[in-house]
Amino acid sequence: MISMHQSVLVIRDVPAQHVTKGMVGAVIEVFEFPKRAFEVEFVDEEGRPIVQATLAEDDLEAVASGVPGTE
Repeated sequence: MISMHQSVLVIRDVPAQHVTKGMVGAVIEVFEFPKRAFEVEFVDEEGRPIVQATLAEDDLEAVASGVPGTE
């Protein structure tokens, strides 16, 4: 299950949000209504924001953090 501050991978292009498959970002907000969705921030190699997008749960896949006990 995807949660706050988790790294996520975009698994399909979402042109309306300017997000493409393969981008990795961090969840900064979780919405439960009207359906589960996530505000995700994407940054460049220097940590500068590229885009912030609201994405559906089926647009994303959790990325393992490498920290035991987390996704």
